[in-house]
Amino acid sequence: MRGCRRIAAFTLVELLVVIAIIGLIIAIALPSFSGATRQAKERAVQAEINAVDAGLNMYQAERALGGRLPPSSSDITAGSYAGKIVDPTVAGSSNKQPDAYVSGASLLVYALAGPDNQGTAGFRSPAGGPWAEATGGPGTGGLYDPTVTSPAPRYPGNAGTYAGSRLMDNVKALREVKGYPTSYDQPTLNQRVFVDSFGMPILYYRARKAARYMITKPGDSDLIGVYDHRDNSLITGGVPPGSTGGTADGVTPAGQHGIYATDYPTPSDLSKLNASAKPGDTDYLFDEYILDRKSSEANPRPVRPDSYLLISAGFDQVYGTKDDIKNWSN
Repeated sequence: MRGCRRIAAFTLVELLVVIAIIGLIIAIALPSFSGATRQAKERAVQAEINAVDAGLNMYQAERALGGRLPPSSSDITAGSYAGKIVDPTVAGSSNKQPDAYVSGASLLVYALAGPDNQGTAGFRSPAGGPWAEATGGPGTGGLYDPTVTSPAPRYPGNAGTYAGSRLMDNVKALREVKGYPTSYDQPTLNQRVFVDSFGMPILYYRARKAARYMITKPGDSDLIGVYDHRDNSLITGGVPPGSTGGTADGVTPAGQHGIYATDYPTPSDLSKLNASAKPGDTDYLFDEYILDRKSSEANPRPVRPDSYLLISAGFDQVYGTKDDIKNWSN
Protein backbone atom coordinates (compact mmCIF):
# COMPACT_ATOMS: atom_id res chain seq x y z
CA MET A 1 0.00 0.00 0.00
CA ARG A 2 1.34 3.30 -1.10
CA GLY A 3 1.83 6.01 1.46
CA CYS A 4 -0.36 9.13 1.14
CA ARG A 5 1.50 12.18 -0.08
CA ARG A 6 0.72 15.44 1.66
CA ILE A 7 -0.19 18.31 -0.71
CA ALA A 8 1.68 21.55 0.10
CA ALA A 9 -0.68 24.49 0.80
CA PHE A 10 -1.05 27.61 2.89
CA THR A 11 -2.82 27.24 6.17
CA LEU A 12 -5.69 29.56 7.02
CA VAL A 13 -3.47 31.44 9.47
CA GLU A 14 -0.80 31.98 6.81
CA LEU A 15 -3.40 33.31 4.35
CA LEU A 16 -4.75 35.74 6.93
CA VAL A 17 -1.23 36.96 7.68
CA VAL A 18 -0.54 37.56 3.95
CA ILE A 19 -3.85 39.42 3.52
CA ALA A 20 -3.08 41.56 6.56
CA ILE A 21 0.37 42.44 5.20
CA ILE A 22 -1.07 43.38 1.79
CA GLY A 23 -3.73 45.53 3.49
CA LEU A 24 -1.05 47.26 5.58
CA ILE A 25 1.04 48.01 2.48
CA ILE A 26 -2.01 49.48 0.70
CA ALA A 27 -2.90 51.58 3.77
CA ILE A 28 0.64 52.98 3.87
CA ALA A 29 0.89 53.62 0.12
CA LEU A 30 -2.61 55.02 -0.53
CA PRO A 31 -2.08 58.42 1.11
CA SER A 32 1.08 58.86 -0.93
CA PHE A 33 -0.78 58.11 -4.16
CA SER A 34 -3.65 60.39 -3.11
CA GLY A 35 -1.23 63.17 -2.18
CA ALA A 36 0.56 62.84 -5.50
CA THR A 37 -2.77 63.11 -7.37
CA ARG A 38 -3.71 66.21 -5.40
CA GLN A 39 -0.34 67.83 -6.02
CA ALA A 40 -0.62 67.08 -9.73
CA LYS A 41 -4.04 68.77 -9.86
CA GLU A 42 -2.77 71.74 -7.86
CA ARG A 43 0.06 72.18 -10.35
CA ALA A 44 -2.47 71.95 -13.18
CA VAL A 45 -4.64 74.64 -11.58
CA GLN A 46 -1.63 76.90 -11.09
CA ALA A 47 -0.86 76.44 -14.80
CA GLU A 48 -4.48 77.39 -15.59
CA ILE A 49 -4.19 80.52 -13.45
CA ASN A 50 -0.96 81.38 -15.27
CA ALA A 51 -2.69 80.85 -18.62
CA VAL A 52 -5.47 83.25 -17.61
CA ASP A 53 -2.80 85.74 -16.53
CA ALA A 54 -1.17 85.48 -19.96
CA GLY A 55 -4.51 85.91 -21.71
CA LEU A 56 -5.33 89.03 -19.68
CA ASN A 57 -1.92 90.50 -20.48
CA MET A 58 -2.56 89.91 -24.21
CA TYR A 59 -6.03 91.46 -23.89
CA GLN A 60 -4.68 94.53 -22.14
CA ALA A 61 -1.95 94.92 -24.76
CA GLU A 62 -4.46 94.94 -27.63
CA ARG A 63 -4.89 98.56 -28.73
CA ALA A 64 -8.07 97.71 -30.63
CA LEU A 65 -9.69 96.80 -27.30
CA GLY A 66 -8.66 100.07 -25.67
CA GLY A 67 -5.70 98.81 -23.66
CA ARG A 68 -7.88 98.14 -20.63
CA LEU A 69 -8.47 95.07 -18.51
CA PRO A 70 -11.92 93.48 -18.94
CA PRO A 71 -14.52 94.38 -16.32
CA SER A 72 -15.65 92.01 -13.61
CA SER A 73 -19.13 93.52 -13.24
CA SER A 74 -21.74 95.10 -15.48
CA ASP A 75 -21.22 98.74 -16.39
CA ILE A 76 -24.87 99.46 -15.68
CA THR A 77 -24.46 100.90 -12.18
CA ALA A 78 -27.79 102.59 -11.51
CA GLY A 79 -31.46 101.71 -11.68
CA SER A 80 -33.25 98.40 -11.42
CA TYR A 81 -30.85 96.69 -13.84
CA ALA A 82 -27.63 97.64 -12.04
CA GLY A 83 -25.03 94.90 -12.34
CA LYS A 84 -27.29 92.65 -14.39
CA ILE A 85 -27.02 91.24 -17.90
CA VAL A 86 -28.32 88.12 -19.59
CA ASP A 87 -25.93 85.74 -21.37
CA PRO A 88 -25.39 87.37 -24.78
CA THR A 89 -25.27 84.00 -26.52
CA VAL A 90 -28.98 83.46 -25.87
CA ALA A 91 -30.62 84.48 -29.16
CA GLY A 92 -33.51 86.89 -28.99
CA SER A 93 -33.31 87.49 -25.23
CA SER A 94 -33.22 90.85 -23.51
CA ASN A 95 -29.95 92.19 -22.11
CA LYS A 96 -31.89 93.61 -19.20
CA GLN A 97 -33.49 90.55 -17.73
CA PRO A 98 -34.05 91.55 -14.09
CA ASP A 99 -33.10 88.24 -12.49
CA ALA A 100 -30.03 87.49 -14.59
CA TYR A 101 -26.76 88.27 -12.81
CA VAL A 102 -23.42 88.35 -14.57
CA SER A 103 -20.35 87.18 -12.66
CA GLY A 104 -16.74 88.27 -12.96
CA ALA A 105 -15.89 84.62 -13.73
CA SER A 106 -18.24 84.76 -16.72
CA LEU A 107 -17.05 88.15 -17.96
CA LEU A 108 -13.55 86.68 -17.96
CA VAL A 109 -14.70 84.14 -20.56
CA TYR A 110 -16.45 86.83 -22.62
CA ALA A 111 -13.20 88.80 -22.67
CA LEU A 112 -10.69 86.05 -23.40
CA ALA A 113 -12.79 83.87 -25.70
CA GLY A 114 -15.86 85.85 -26.69
CA PRO A 115 -19.36 84.63 -25.80
CA ASP A 116 -19.33 82.29 -28.80
CA ASN A 117 -15.76 80.98 -28.23
CA GLN A 118 -14.75 82.47 -31.58
CA GLY A 119 -13.17 85.74 -30.49
CA THR A 120 -13.77 88.91 -28.54
CA ALA A 121 -14.80 92.44 -29.33
CA GLY A 122 -13.84 93.60 -25.88
CA PHE A 123 -16.36 95.57 -23.89
CA ARG A 124 -17.12 98.62 -26.00
CA SER A 125 -20.40 99.97 -27.28
CA PRO A 126 -20.56 101.31 -30.85
CA ALA A 127 -23.45 103.56 -29.81
CA GLY A 128 -21.54 105.05 -26.89
CA GLY A 129 -23.85 103.55 -24.27
CA PRO A 130 -23.14 100.88 -21.66
CA TRP A 131 -21.46 97.79 -23.11
CA ALA A 132 -24.14 95.73 -21.42
CA GLU A 133 -26.59 97.26 -23.90
CA ALA A 134 -24.53 96.15 -26.91
CA THR A 135 -23.60 92.54 -26.22
CA GLY A 136 -26.65 90.94 -27.81
CA GLY A 137 -26.34 87.70 -29.75
CA PRO A 138 -27.52 86.71 -33.23
CA GLY A 139 -29.96 89.12 -34.85
CA THR A 140 -29.53 91.94 -32.34
CA GLY A 141 -26.99 94.02 -34.24
CA GLY A 142 -24.68 94.04 -31.21
CA LEU A 143 -20.96 93.46 -31.08
CA TYR A 144 -21.45 89.72 -30.74
CA ASP A 145 -23.93 89.42 -33.59
CA PRO A 146 -22.16 87.17 -36.15
CA THR A 147 -24.21 88.73 -38.97
CA VAL A 148 -22.49 92.08 -38.42
CA THR A 149 -19.47 92.34 -40.71
CA SER A 150 -18.72 96.07 -40.74
CA PRO A 151 -17.02 97.05 -38.60
CA ALA A 152 -15.49 93.67 -37.82
CA PRO A 153 -17.17 92.49 -34.61
CA ARG A 154 -14.17 90.67 -33.18
CA TYR A 155 -10.46 91.06 -32.52
CA PRO A 156 -7.88 89.95 -33.41
CA GLY A 157 -8.33 88.87 -37.02
CA ASN A 158 -12.10 88.61 -36.53
CA ALA A 159 -11.68 85.02 -35.31
CA GLY A 160 -9.14 84.90 -32.49
CA THR A 161 -9.29 84.39 -28.75
CA TYR A 162 -6.98 85.32 -25.89
CA ALA A 163 -7.55 81.97 -24.21
CA GLY A 164 -5.36 78.96 -24.91
CA SER A 165 -6.83 75.67 -26.09
CA ARG A 166 -6.50 74.19 -22.60
CA LEU A 167 -8.65 76.96 -21.15
CA MET A 168 -11.17 76.62 -23.96
CA ASP A 169 -11.52 72.93 -23.13
CA ASN A 170 -12.46 73.95 -19.58
CA VAL A 171 -15.35 76.28 -20.49
CA LYS A 172 -18.63 75.12 -18.94
CA ALA A 173 -22.02 76.64 -18.20
CA LEU A 174 -22.61 77.33 -14.53
CA ARG A 175 -25.40 74.76 -14.46
CA GLU A 176 -22.77 72.11 -15.27
CA VAL A 177 -20.52 73.02 -12.35
CA LYS A 178 -20.70 70.75 -9.30
CA GLY A 179 -22.58 72.19 -6.37
CA TYR A 180 -23.91 75.22 -8.21
CA PRO A 181 -27.29 76.40 -6.90
CA THR A 182 -30.19 75.60 -9.22
CA SER A 183 -32.60 78.19 -7.87
CA TYR A 184 -31.46 80.89 -10.30
CA ASP A 185 -33.08 81.35 -13.69
CA GLN A 186 -31.97 79.63 -16.89
CA PRO A 187 -30.19 82.61 -18.53
CA THR A 188 -28.08 83.01 -15.40
CA LEU A 189 -27.17 79.33 -15.39
CA ASN A 190 -26.16 79.60 -19.05
CA GLN A 191 -23.29 81.91 -18.15
CA ARG A 192 -20.04 80.20 -19.02
CA VAL A 193 -16.96 80.05 -16.81
CA PHE A 194 -13.44 78.65 -16.92
CA VAL A 195 -13.55 75.55 -14.72
CA ASP A 196 -10.31 74.50 -13.05
CA SER A 197 -8.95 70.97 -12.64
CA PHE A 198 -10.89 70.61 -9.37
CA GLY A 199 -14.16 71.33 -11.19
CA MET A 200 -14.82 74.84 -9.82
CA PRO A 201 -15.05 78.25 -11.54
CA ILE A 202 -11.98 80.50 -11.67
CA LEU A 203 -13.08 83.80 -10.13
CA TYR A 204 -12.01 87.15 -11.58
CA TYR A 205 -12.15 90.55 -9.85
CA ARG A 206 -10.85 93.71 -11.55
CA ALA A 207 -9.38 96.45 -9.34
CA ARG A 208 -10.81 99.96 -9.35
CA LYS A 209 -7.51 101.78 -9.19
CA ALA A 210 -8.81 105.19 -8.14
CA ALA A 211 -10.98 103.89 -5.31
CA ARG A 212 -10.35 105.40 -1.90
CA TYR A 213 -11.35 102.40 0.18
CA MET A 214 -10.34 98.78 0.20
CA ILE A 215 -13.76 97.29 -0.56
CA THR A 216 -17.07 98.70 -1.79
CA LYS A 217 -19.96 99.18 0.59
CA PRO A 218 -23.15 98.20 -1.30
CA GLY A 219 -25.65 101.02 -1.64
CA ASP A 220 -23.23 103.78 -0.62
CA SER A 221 -21.78 105.77 -3.54
CA ASP A 222 -19.35 107.52 -1.18
CA LEU A 223 -17.69 104.25 -0.15
CA ILE A 224 -16.41 102.75 -3.39
CA GLY A 225 -13.62 100.22 -2.89
CA VAL A 226 -10.81 98.81 -4.96
CA TYR A 227 -12.68 95.48 -5.01
CA ASP A 228 -16.34 94.56 -4.72
CA HIS A 229 -17.44 91.20 -3.32
CA ARG A 230 -20.59 91.28 -5.46
CA ASP A 231 -18.61 90.76 -8.67
CA ASN A 232 -18.75 86.99 -8.06
CA SER A 233 -21.44 86.70 -5.40
CA LEU A 234 -23.53 84.59 -7.78
CA ILE A 235 -20.91 81.86 -7.21
CA THR A 236 -19.52 82.63 -3.75
CA GLY A 237 -22.76 83.65 -2.02
CA GLY A 238 -23.21 86.88 -0.08
CA VAL A 239 -24.72 90.08 -1.40
CA PRO A 240 -26.00 89.64 -4.99
CA PRO A 241 -25.47 92.31 -7.70
CA GLY A 242 -27.70 95.34 -7.18
CA SER A 243 -28.45 94.45 -3.56
CA THR A 244 -27.57 96.69 -0.61
CA GLY A 245 -27.57 94.50 2.47
CA GLY A 246 -27.17 91.11 4.10
CA THR A 247 -24.27 88.70 4.02
CA ALA A 248 -25.86 85.47 2.75
CA ASP A 249 -28.17 84.86 -0.18
CA GLY A 250 -29.93 81.84 1.30
CA VAL A 251 -29.42 79.91 -1.94
CA THR A 252 -25.76 78.93 -2.17
CA PRO A 253 -25.34 75.47 -0.59
CA ALA A 254 -23.92 75.66 2.92
CA GLY A 255 -20.32 74.56 3.15
CA GLN A 256 -19.66 75.04 -0.56
CA HIS A 257 -18.36 78.59 -0.63
CA GLY A 258 -16.68 80.35 2.27
CA ILE A 259 -16.07 83.98 1.21
CA TYR A 260 -18.79 86.27 2.49
CA ALA A 261 -19.44 89.97 2.10
CA THR A 262 -18.50 92.34 4.90
CA ASP A 263 -21.47 93.58 6.92
CA TYR A 264 -20.13 97.17 7.31
CA PRO A 265 -21.66 98.07 10.72
CA THR A 266 -20.35 101.64 10.39
CA PRO A 267 -18.23 103.44 7.76
CA SER A 268 -15.36 103.68 10.24
CA ASP A 269 -15.09 99.89 10.27
CA LEU A 270 -13.72 100.03 6.74
CA SER A 271 -10.41 101.13 8.23
CA LYS A 272 -10.27 98.45 10.93
CA LEU A 273 -9.02 94.89 10.71
CA ASN A 274 -10.57 91.81 12.24
CA ALA A 275 -7.45 90.23 13.69
CA SER A 276 -9.25 87.04 14.63
CA ALA A 277 -10.43 86.19 11.10
CA LYS A 278 -8.40 83.66 9.18
CA PRO A 279 -8.77 81.42 6.14
CA GLY A 280 -11.13 78.56 6.85
CA ASP A 281 -13.47 80.46 9.18
CA THR A 282 -17.10 79.87 8.26
CA ASP A 283 -17.74 83.61 8.42
CA TYR A 284 -14.53 84.61 6.66
CA LEU A 285 -14.94 88.14 5.32
CA PHE A 286 -13.98 89.33 1.87
CA ASP A 287 -11.88 92.21 3.20
CA GLU A 288 -9.84 89.82 5.32
CA TYR A 289 -9.43 87.43 2.43
CA ILE A 290 -7.88 90.02 0.09
CA LEU A 291 -6.04 92.07 2.73
CA ASP A 292 -2.44 92.99 2.04
CA ARG A 293 -0.89 92.02 5.36
CA LYS A 294 1.89 94.54 4.81
CA SER A 295 -0.51 97.49 4.85
CA SER A 296 -1.15 99.46 8.03
CA GLU A 297 -4.14 98.99 10.29
CA ALA A 298 -5.04 102.64 9.86
CA ASN A 299 -4.99 102.37 6.07
CA PRO A 300 -5.60 98.75 5.02
CA ARG A 301 -5.08 97.97 1.35
CA PRO A 302 -6.01 94.93 -0.72
CA VAL A 303 -3.49 92.82 -2.58
CA ARG A 304 -2.88 93.78 -6.23
CA PRO A 305 -4.78 97.10 -6.01
CA ASP A 306 -3.70 98.09 -9.53
CA SER A 307 -4.73 95.00 -11.50
CA TYR A 308 -6.96 92.00 -10.72
CA LEU A 309 -7.50 88.90 -8.60
CA LEU A 310 -7.82 85.30 -9.81
CA ILE A 311 -9.05 82.64 -7.37
CA SER A 312 -9.43 78.86 -7.51
CA ALA A 313 -11.25 77.09 -4.68
CA GLY A 314 -8.56 74.40 -4.53
CA PHE A 315 -8.80 70.77 -3.46
CA ASP A 316 -11.66 71.22 -0.97
CA GLN A 317 -13.78 73.11 -3.56
CA VAL A 318 -14.52 75.80 -0.97
CA TYR A 319 -13.51 79.40 -1.60
CA GLY A 320 -11.89 81.19 1.32
CA THR A 321 -9.84 78.33 2.75
CA LYS A 322 -6.11 77.79 3.06
CA ASP A 323 -5.78 75.57 0.00
CA ASP A 324 -7.13 78.21 -2.42
CA ILE A 325 -4.88 78.75 -5.44
CA LYS A 326 -4.60 82.45 -6.33
CA ASN A 327 -2.49 84.88 -8.27
CA TRP A 328 -1.16 86.35 -5.04
CA SER A 329 0.07 85.19 -1.65
CA ASN A 330 -0.60 86.75 1.77
